Amino acid sequence: MLTPAATNLIAHMLGPVLGPETDPDTLRRRHTEDSAEGHLVALILDAALRLSDLEQNLRRRIASTAGILTRVTATLDAGVACNSSGELRSTGGDLDLLAARHADAHHWLIETLSAYRNTIAPQ
Repeated sequence: MLTPAATNLIAHMLGPVLGPETDPDTLRRRHTEDSAEGHLVALILDAALRLSDLEQNLRRRIASTAGILTRVTATLDAGVACNSSGELRSTGGDLDLLAARHADAHHWLIETLSAYRNTIAPQ
């Protein structure tokens, strides 16, 4: 399922060309599957789904990290030595990796949307 962010990006990029009907189902019905435009739409929807999956994973990891930081803060507030068992160290790397993958997926979606927009733009 696409996140609102991915759906909004599609609408933002294609709205000026297609008007308000830029939702994924409408996009899918605009062209036959075996046409060049249909293949571009399939790439857009795949890219949007990948971006959405990465966004959801990143949000879950951020929420998990917030829980770790809350526990560490409570430990410090209690005046106890902080022993995070390396949770903070591995969390930072995980967040960096997910954020980088999300940025790459975001860029790819923009590129596929641009290619589609250029393909369907009136000549």
